[in-house]
Amino acid sequence: MDLTLSPTTTPQRAGLYIHIPFCRKKCHYCDFYSTGAATKGRIDEFIAALRQEMELQRSFWPDEYDTLYLGGGTPSLLSLDQLAEIIDTVRKTFPLTQDAEQTIEANPDDITPAYLRGVRSLGFNRLSLGLQSLRDENLIWLGRRHKVAQGLWAIEAARQAGFNNLSLDLIFGLPERLPTAGQGQNSLSLWLRELDEAICYEPEHLSCYQLSYEPHTLIMRQKQQGLIQPLTEAEEADYFLETSALLESRGYLHYEVSNFSRGEKWLSRHNQKYWQHIPYLGLGPSAHSFARGRRCWNHRSLSLYCQTLKQGSLPIAGEEILGPEELRLETLYLGFRTRRGIHLTEFCRRFGQNLLSDPPGLANRLIDEGKLEVRGEWLCPTRQGLAIADALALMW
Repeated sequence: MDLTLSPTTTPQRAGLYIHIPFCRKKCHYCDFYSTGAATKGRIDEFIAALRQEMELQRSFWPDEYDTLYLGGGTPSLLSLDQLAEIIDTVRKTFPLTQDAEQTIEANPDDITPAYLRGVRSLGFNRLSLGLQSLRDENLIWLGRRHKVAQGLWAIEAARQAGFNNLSLDLIFGLPERLPTAGQGQNSLSLWLRELDEAICYEPEHLSCYQLSYEPHTLIMRQKQQGLIQPLTEAEEADYFLETSALLESRGYLHYEVSNFSRGEKWLSRHNQKYWQHIPYLGLGPSAHSFARGRRCWNHRSLSLYCQTLKQGSLPIAGEEILGPEELRLETLYLGFRTRRGIHLTEFCRRFGQNLLSDPPGLANRLIDEGKLEVRGEWLCPTRQGLAIADALALMW
């Protein structure tokens, strides 16, 4: 089976992201912005501010959108009526294509069959389920609210509700833990067994993330206190390569460092925009936007976000203008994170650099080492190259 991407699989229209900033509790590994103040009054205040942000942004973003993504936080904490209010405003404010990919993230213990049917009726055609692990002891250590049985039930319920585009999130590379940090035995073989079980449910898409230790998270504090022993770089590489090998042997396309799909039809159209410098508008606290070399981000505070919009101003906390060198480096960094890689002629046209000859010998050496390959007009990372994607970009 050919597991390479065709050069034509490129989304060109803008994408729309909405950050729902509410969580019942903070997961121990997560550093995305969220607040636990998920009262009806607070959610209603957020939705009013979000609608105001849409109105203010509409004149700056006249593009047609072919993806909508509700992330968080926990979008599935919102009621169907609250989601309907958001989606109704989106459709009145921003033009969505008829075939738009519309994704919502959900926590397994938030959903019911009726809720999933309601979400589907609102137009969402892609569901991203935050399973994270298929072992209860790991879910407890990660700070997740659900149990494995709830996660597996949620998969079946999603299918019955009519979702034929299902993405599952999983985390691998969990450390051995001392008793004071919560008992748990972890190994590569156990992880591959989990992954094998997930594959049995035939999800169209899998996001498999290496556990990372972010500042101000509980697991970072445990690491600093010596309560856990993170994987070595060699162990991380083994997990990554074995994960990729298993999924590709089962027919999945490893199209980005952490993402796998059952062929090109099921690629995340929305996430590709981030990796290909295609414009995207982010709404909600902490959301980022990008267009024409300008990136900006909203306040990472629900209170400040709402207050700024009540005053009639956009809640932008900061921005950066990417010059030619910044765009060159980002194109390398993002391109080498995808199996498609970098289009050699287009890169040379934009930045005046022939990656095959400048610097001399580098590309040939990496090709000989099995980290890169040339496919037509594209310089592409191999599986071994994806494992060191960030380092590859810095070599140029």
